[in-house]
Amino acid sequence: MEKISKEKIEKIIDSTATELAQMLNKGDTTSVELVNIFAYRAGTVGHQLTAITEDNFVEALKMAK
Repeated sequence: MEKISKEKIEKIIDSTATELAQMLNKGDTTSVELVNIFAYRAGTVGHQLTAITEDNFVEALKMAK
């Protein structure tokens, strides 16, 4: 898996759904990158807040590919 820059991660996390769709359409990101970024974020922040009861990130990655 290719390393994603910190700047790109922050830009994606701070983007709206519309902006993410535009980034996908322009080829600035991929669905796999989005799933990886948000899965990591959910795994770190979500567990800290006890907001995650179940995850299915592996399945989400399969769908993204």
